[in-house]
Amino acid sequence: MEENNTPPEREFTLPEPNPVTRESHRKDFFRRVILPLILVLVVITAIVVVFILLPVGDVETWAQISSIMLIASALLLGLATLVILGLLVYLVTYLLKLLPPYTRMAQEGIEKIKDSVEKGADIPVKPVIQVQSFISAISILFRRKS
Repeated sequence: MEENNTPPEREFTLPEPNPVTRESHRKDFFRRVILPLILVLVVITAIVVVFILLPVGDVETWAQISSIMLIASALLLGLATLVILGLLVYLVTYLLKLLPPYTRMAQEGIEKIKDSVEKGADIPVKPVIQVQSFISAISILFRRKS
């Protein structure tokens, strides 16, 4: 069996919902979400009923109209894509005119950092290399004499 070691004052409980704010939220939700949804459904249903009751043309005419609407929506989407692509091309050409001096400055800064790092990395190794080169020079000198 598991025991609950949490003291009673440490147990977390949710507070009771405020009835005033809950009622206000319910009314606001109905007014802002449900009512517009119902109104749109009523209007669409009314339009469908009117088209059913009144003779508005044959099927071929409505098929052509729906084809025009589908093509027009595809053309508008393509036009929006073309405009966005044109803006991106303009932005890239503008940036290509603006950026070269700044990229050169960044490149020079990186080169300075690289040089500083190389100098800093050589500092702790330099005494070891000098000692080893001194020892190898001495050993070469003694080898020549013998």
